[in-house]
Amino acid sequence: MRQEVLAGTERGAALEHGMRLAISHIRAYHDDPIRIGNWSVDFTAEPPSRDYLRRAALARAKLCRDIPQDYMRLCAGVDAAGDELDGRFRYRLIFDSANEPPARGPWFIGTSPLLRSEGAITQRDERGKIEVRLQRNPPADMDESRWLPTRAGPFSAILHVFWPGEMLLGGGWIPPSVHIIA
Repeated sequence: MRQEVLAGTERGAALEHGMRLAISHIRAYHDDPIRIGNWSVDFTAEPPSRDYLRRAALARAKLCRDIPQDYMRLCAGVDAAGDELDGRFRYRLIFDSANEPPARGPWFIGTSPLLRSEGAITQRDERGKIEVRLQRNPPADMDESRWLPTRAGPFSAILHVFWPGEMLLGGGWIPPSVHIIA
């Protein structure tokens, strides 16, 4: 009944205008990923508004992509040498305090295609580093919580960063490369 009352009213026109504005903002996104080191990331063409209720509604309705100021997904499909990541090999990704993602929220690492629903543990070891292994079988020399399974063929490492810092948003932070283990 409430929708019937809004239809044809000033408030209904305002809602319709808001949806048209949201759709125009959605079309402002571009599809070309930007390279940061060996990783790629999608950015929006313009910064989002501070209307957090509208941003939440659009996200809930799945009417737009993720807004970089809220969440960034970085993807690495190649190793440090520029070779495609392949599940036939074993890889290592190491973060320390100098190259940890600049984030005001949580961050974690996963793989695509997804073979495990949770990401690798991003807690420091006794040396103060965060080491993640990407390989088909569990590593014998480290805790399995720091291991991400991969498929036999090509795969990608995915870095999920929530509420990224200005260094990441501005392209000033370069993620560490994925290194093959000999």
